[in-house]
Amino acid sequence: FFKPLREMTYKELDKYFKENQKDLKKITEYIKTNAKTRIKAAELRSSAVKGVTSNIDEHTIKGYEPAINKRKGEYRELLIIEGESAAGTANQARFNEFQAIYALKGVPTNTFNLTLKDIQDKKEFYNLVQILRCNIGHKFNIDDLWFDKIIILSDSDVDGFRITSLVCAFFLIHLPEIVKQGKLYKAVAPLYKIKDKETPYVLNKQQYIEVFERRIRNNIKLTDIETKKVLD
Repeated sequence: FFKPLREMTYKELDKYFKENQKDLKKITEYIKTNAKTRIKAAELRSSAVKGVTSNIDEHTIKGYEPAINKRKGEYRELLIIEGESAAGTANQARFNEFQAIYALKGVPTNTFNLTLKDIQDKKEFYNLVQILRCNIGHKFNIDDLWFDKIIILSDSDVDGFRITSLVCAFFLIHLPEIVKQGKLYKAVAPLYKIKDKETPYVLNKQQYIEVFERRIRNNIKLTDIETKKVLD
């Protein structure tokens, strides 16, 4: 019964689609869209970073220097620094007991429109998730976060601002609970060190101009020629 019915249905559909190509195209596109939706949904369901993030081999992650303190529940900070060249200075300045370092290699990828599956292919962020140990996506658990503070320690120049924006975008889109819990910070590094007793470190160019103007005011006197009075 079913075989003749199947053959008859196939024959009639084949005839109809040959005569109605526009309908065939519409139906084909509809099937493709549904298929893509199913695939995307399956990817999202299984897109959390694979592997056990609570027991990582810290020394195999390039650019990562763990803190000495490895006891669960103890206070720790993660410094996300700009480039491997900064790792030497950061290592000298950090408190090894509770501060870990993760050096990003160059400017990271903009993850704003990426799916979690795409992020698994981005080594810098895949490693970061491994370091944080709280996983991502539907497997995310804020209670497993290994650090009390995550501090972005990039330079105060254009590249540093760009890196900060991209790292913040990653946390805001893919790990928003970390931001909501107040665990993401930005360290404001000085842009210049200058010979000035009042302001030896300058945070930005605006502050540099203010210091420059102050020093001019303090070192130049304007005097009225007729009264010899020093002007304010």
